[in-house]
Amino acid sequence: MYLDIDCGTGNYTNALQKVGFHFIGIDPSNKMLEKAKLKNPKIDKNDLGDYLVSCRKKEGKSF
Repeated sequence: MYLDIDCGTGNYTNALQKVGFHFIGIDPSNKMLEKAKLKNPKIDKNDLGDYLVSCRKKEGKSF
């Protein structure tokens, strides 16, 4: 299992999944995660991994 914190568009998770790793990619940006999911559309179909949104606070606001 590979945990990619701040995975962005999933470059590392995609490469490691291709060689057999299961993964969890975490990023605060939905936009980046959507791009990551487009690079690896098999993740939801084969239980290969998942991309998750993380929450963090900046100046008292979640984004």
